[in-house]
Amino acid sequence: MDAQFYSSVEWRCFGSGELPRALVGLWTQMQARREPARTDTYLLFPHARTVGVKKREGKLEVKALIQPKERAFRLSAFPDEQHLESWEKWSLEQVHLEPLLDQWASARPRQWLGVEKRRWLFYLSAEEDGPARVQCELSELEVEKQVHWSLSLEAFPLGPDAFQAALRAARLVVEPALQRLPASLTAALHIMSYPHWLSHWQIEK
Repeated sequence: MDAQFYSSVEWRCFGSGELPRALVGLWTQMQARREPARTDTYLLFPHARTVGVKKREGKLEVKALIQPKERAFRLSAFPDEQHLESWEKWSLEQVHLEPLLDQWASARPRQWLGVEKRRWLFYLSAEEDGPARVQCELSELEVEKQVHWSLSLEAFPLGPDAFQAALRAARLVVEPALQRLPASLTAALHIMSYPHWLSHWQIEK
């Protein structure tokens, strides 16, 4: 069974409602690539905040938080310090796991949750020739007919260069992005991981 392993440094925030056009304009200025729309299906764990399991384009991915609040930085839009988090992800071909997925699906109702995604991506490096890269992502999300959006940084591979790349992106991308938003929108943002955000739809059975 072929498996792939990834590690990264991340920061993410979520907003409710339509994706602000000002952010789309900024990503367009950065020559972001608009990805084809897709639906990722997440396994819901009651009360889980540090692990995510999803089916994506024929693969099963398991992602775990290995170090929260690892590197602090500040953004003018928020009174509190922001923190980068370190994550590890395993990716497996879904076809090898169908019996297991069938068991999970029948374990309790509403086990899986679909998230429709439309994403804009571009990349920065720690420096012009740095080995690490950071993915700057803007996403329009729809869950059970509710519209949301997300702004995130994901730097890889994990290591000192990834932290440097993420901090540079926070300064060059996130700071000017948030400055384009009304104060009422930034005040309503939720800074959290995908597993934490998905907990809003988790129901124990």
